Amino acid sequence: RVGASRPPASGLGRALLDLDGKGAQDREARDVLAFLNDVSGKRFRPTEANLAPIVSLLARGRSAEDLRAVASDLARRWGGGDEGTASMVKPSKVFDEDAFADHLLRARRDGARTDFSRFAWSNRKGVAP
Repeated sequence: RVGASRPPASGLGRALLDLDGKGAQDREARDVLAFLNDVSGKRFRPTEANLAPIVSLLARGRSAEDLRAVASDLARRWGGGDEGTASMVKPSKVFDEDAFADHLLRARRDGARTDFSRFAWSNRKGVAP
């Protein structure tokens, strides 16, 4: 198209693009997708279909840390089972907006069970809990 240009890859133009949040959100979404690939052992490509649910959650105020917590928890729970549950580990299921709040609560609850560092008794040497 005449007059259409590609977004700048670096320099001041890239910095200005990042100011509106879209460039930063896209980069964050790609990082979250890469994290899902790492924890699930899969190789999802950064396509529009795979990035859209992640970008949507980020745009609604969810943090990348929340998305990583859910990805890690669901990959652990769903990925270790049979082929039926392993096939559920995909961006459209893991980052589903309707179920995300429940997934996040479960990830935080399960994570809290294994992290005892906040309790005083866990920091004492030689004392069993």
